[in-house]
Amino acid sequence: VSHLPHLLPATLVNAVAAQNPAAFDFHGPGFSSTTRVAGGPPAMWTELLCTNRTAVRARAEAMIEKFREIITLLDREAPMNDFLTQAKALRDRLRPTKDDV
Repeated sequence: VSHLPHLLPATLVNAVAAQNPAAFDFHGPGFSSTTRVAGGPPAMWTELLCTNRTAVRARAEAMIEKFREIITLLDREAPMNDFLTQAKALRDRLRPTKDDV
């Protein structure tokens, strides 16, 4: 659970930079919040991710599959709403942390 939340924002930052580097000049607070953990120490995260490569790889593959499912929802408003509603309900169950706003 702790490793993928670092890999995802790092991937998002690198994907945005590859697609449109100027977007960094016009981002909103959601992008900053979502990518905050990508600012962590690279050497530490490299060691953690590579040491746990088997589990991280499995979770990354599962995430890729989930993204494929999400892509199919983009053309179907009701299922997309259901997906986002479920995510919100699950997120709302998390204990608040000092970083939550």
